[in-house]
Amino acid sequence: MGDLSNARLKKYLVNDPVLKEITDKHSAKSFIRENCSVRWITEEDFKQRGYFEGYFTGILKPQFGVYEEH
Repeated sequence: MGDLSNARLKKYLVNDPVLKEITDKHSAKSFIRENCSVRWITEEDFKQRGYFEGYFTGILKPQFGVYEEH
């Protein structure tokens, strides 16, 4: 929830041409609070974590950042 230089999701939302209602970091923050949630899965085995990450990436098809970050 930091400023745009530290909060990549907010930056992606502000720059997304489809989400015209998000015009600045404040409206992005409101959008995240109203529409997003997080659920953690703890897995000790690094190989299993990789399988989980690949599976959920394939199922959820995240729109922002996944391919640019790796």
